[in-house]
Amino acid sequence: LKRALKDFKATKHDVPNEKKAEEIKQKYRSYDELKEDFKKINMAVKTGQEIVTELFDKLNSTNISTEARETLLEDLEYHLHQYDNAVLFGDLGGISLLVKGLNHTDPTLRSLSAFVLGSAIQNNPKTQINAIESGALHQLIRSLATDPEIAVKKKVLYAISSIVRHFPFAQKKFFELGGLRSLMYLFEDKKLHSLQVKVITLMSDLYEERVHWLGHLEPTEEKYKQYEQIPLKDSLLDHGFCDTMVPLLELPDHDSREKIVFAMLSLYDCCEKKFHNIVSYLLKLEDEYLTLAVDEDEGDYFQQIHKNINSLRQQLSVAYKKDEL
Repeated sequence: LKRALKDFKATKHDVPNEKKAEEIKQKYRSYDELKEDFKKINMAVKTGQEIVTELFDKLNSTNISTEARETLLEDLEYHLHQYDNAVLFGDLGGISLLVKGLNHTDPTLRSLSAFVLGSAIQNNPKTQINAIESGALHQLIRSLATDPEIAVKKKVLYAISSIVRHFPFAQKKFFELGGLRSLMYLFEDKKLHSLQVKVITLMSDLYEERVHWLGHLEPTEEKYKQYEQIPLKDSLLDHGFCDTMVPLLELPDHDSREKIVFAMLSLYDCCEKKFHNIVSYLLKLEDEYLTLAVDEDEGDYFQQIHKNINSLRQQLSVAYKKDEL
């Protein structure tokens, strides 16, 4: 009787367990099924270079809508940050394709073409060279001067910056093609303050870059000779670039002021004579940022701005006294 009851209990409890096991089996796939699914997924996964090639082929087609072209450019911008993808895109003729896009009638496509161009070239010596050979710099300088859309100008400036940074040959070419003259046009429009600050930052960065390498290379080295040939200081003085910074100190936002003061320190040797009449204004800014620094809860953002303003004012005060003597 005991054995019968035991067998009865076991059979009684096994029934729902069998049902539960069947439910689980239906709900979850087996290990073999999962392995087969993963195999299919891996077969479908494309490498970055395969994706770039496919995107290039589609972009190179004339039979696509403006909306589809925009999507392709957005996808490309994501993939071209990867060094090898950008090199492949350039080898396929992609840089030339983007240069053509700068002339498109649709402003969004012009903006995206410049944006993708900048991303493909940034920190990539091979695509920087490709851009020069494709005539990209000349077209970008032209677009900066003539394109009526501010959004396009912003991306064009980004692309120009990507080409010329850490590439002395491109910097020399930029000045030869009238690039600085195109930049100076931006200071004629009061609505372009954010762009003007970017221009000043770019020029001060290039000035620092040139000073750095001329101080760390031997005169016999090819790179030294390339930087020496860049007419940066003379061009800045001839085009009145040093006059552009002081008015922008009156911008109300801290970020712009920080960048302008930093640029003035970087370009001090070049532009010092244009800064003499702002000592009293710098004193006023010093007081403002000293108050902000004292009230700063954490970090040293305002303290650093105050320090830079103080450094600039002291340099100017010393120079002013020397001139009086």
